[in-house]
Amino acid sequence: MNAPVGNGGANRVEDVSPVETALFRTGHMNKQAENGSPSGHHGAHLDQAARSFQRDHGLKEDGLLNPSGPTVTRLAGVFGQTAPKPRRPALAHKPVMKKLTGAAHTANRRSVDYLKTTTADGLFPQLLADDFRAGGLLKAKAVDFLAQLRAADPDRARIVRDKAGRFLSAGSAPALDGLVDDLATERARGNDEPAAEALTVEFGPPIIAWPLWEVAMRTIEITDNEMRARVARYDDLEPLEAQKNSGIPVEAADIVWSRKLLSVIGLDGGLETPINSAAPITGAGGITMTLASCPPGTGPSLHAHQATYETFTVMKGRFEVYWNDDGSERVELGLYDTISVPPGVCRGFTNISDGEGLLQVVISGGVHDLNDIDFALKAAEQIEAIQPGLIKEFEKTGLTFTASKDYEDTAGS
Repeated sequence: MNAPVGNGGANRVEDVSPVETALFRTGHMNKQAENGSPSGHHGAHLDQAARSFQRDHGLKEDGLLNPSGPTVTRLAGVFGQTAPKPRRPALAHKPVMKKLTGAAHTANRRSVDYLKTTTADGLFPQLLADDFRAGGLLKAKAVDFLAQLRAADPDRARIVRDKAGRFLSAGSAPALDGLVDDLATERARGNDEPAAEALTVEFGPPIIAWPLWEVAMRTIEITDNEMRARVARYDDLEPLEAQKNSGIPVEAADIVWSRKLLSVIGLDGGLETPINSAAPITGAGGITMTLASCPPGTGPSLHAHQATYETFTVMKGRFEVYWNDDGSERVELGLYDTISVPPGVCRGFTNISDGEGLLQVVISGGVHDLNDIDFALKAAEQIEAIQPGLIKEFEKTGLTFTASKDYEDTAGS
């Protein structure tokens, strides 16, 4: 513990969290009421718990915990420990250090300037979360980016931060807020870089504090079984459940799906969607990966993704990819060629080779579910031409057929 916790204290995440953990163990703070883990933030519950502990042990009842002070000393004594001194622990050797370079700071400024020109947040929230989780230089870069954005546009920073929070753990989100607060405070004092002790991150067990912008990369090791759980064997992949025994004519299904969709990587936390279920690998920074197999002359018709990028790489055969509402723009792709389609653009593809065509399809930037996908009106017309009323069978599965650049205007007229 390096700084005071309590009313008027610094209340840094790295100091608050162990205090909460200790008070959980003494029974003065309700772990279940705090969602089972330390929040890293000082609030009314922690203040009441600290005062209760002080009252039970005959200490001054002010809710304040100072490093090496009477409350911290007594709290440590409960567990047969000695209160830690507020100092940087000595190491046998100093790890390789990295600085948050001027180039990284400038890159963040350019990103903030770009966000001023658009209302779309794009991948920024997910990249912010990914960088913060990565630690080291990337973590420092994430904190600097959010601090710059908050200084330029507090409301936009709140929106981006809230979206990033969906990709962060319960403890990481408030930790990010606290570090941004500290960085903003230091810059308000006129410091281009915070004081050496102002911002710290965890550098492995036991906790070793280093300045935020000077942290060596922290590695982990996993077991053979853990890594093998992240291996997908092509011969073991199964078609999506949504494609099995649907009762829909094959020629109509080919307008919506690739003939065979094999899910390889699913969403974090094992979250399944109808178009990315039973993946052998889950949790890859928010991306999903599917293999799309198409007989000659087939492939999904025009559709758009609201918030995700769809990236295709040809693994077998040749494909024609076409885009825009009328599909008037097109390009041919050969073996290992790649195209990445941004959100909002209608796209479709067709296997133009003589044999089976295989695409690797990577979805990134948002949640890959049916709410993200909308087919163009042209797709509905193609389905109805095969069998009148068949479109309703697709709509029962949650699919929609309204994608158009003029849709909002049409709906409002």
